[in-house]
Amino acid sequence: MTGEHVWSVVLAGGDGTRLRALTTAPCGTPVPKQFCSLQGSRTLLEDAIARATGVVKEERICAIVAQQHRRWWMPALNRMAARNIIVQPRNKGTAIGVLYAILSVLARDPQGRGLLLPADPFVGDEVGL
Repeated sequence: MTGEHVWSVVLAGGDGTRLRALTTAPCGTPVPKQFCSLQGSRTLLEDAIARATGVVKEERICAIVAQQHRRWWMPALNRMAARNIIVQPRNKGTAIGVLYAILSVLARDPQGRGLLLPADPFVGDEVGL
């Protein structure tokens, strides 16, 4: 999937409530799973962004995140252009996040089309994809 109107949106606005017992910081603060590392290196969000770079140009990779998670996504997205970080005022569910992200991309590129990548699944064998 290549071309000048192709975009990738990484979905990273969820609260991670289902795995909260497994994704808690040592101080007891629950951390949404997309901001956790399951192998001790990159977070799941950073893995999803790396996955996106194999499909679209870096300047057309966006991430949708929730405002209340700023302390976690700021370090993970420090290399991403600020205009590619789509901040929801708060998490209102996946469908609303997807719609908000799509509308944000289409406002910039009315011919835009693309790929949605959730940031929370773990992919153990990237090469096998």
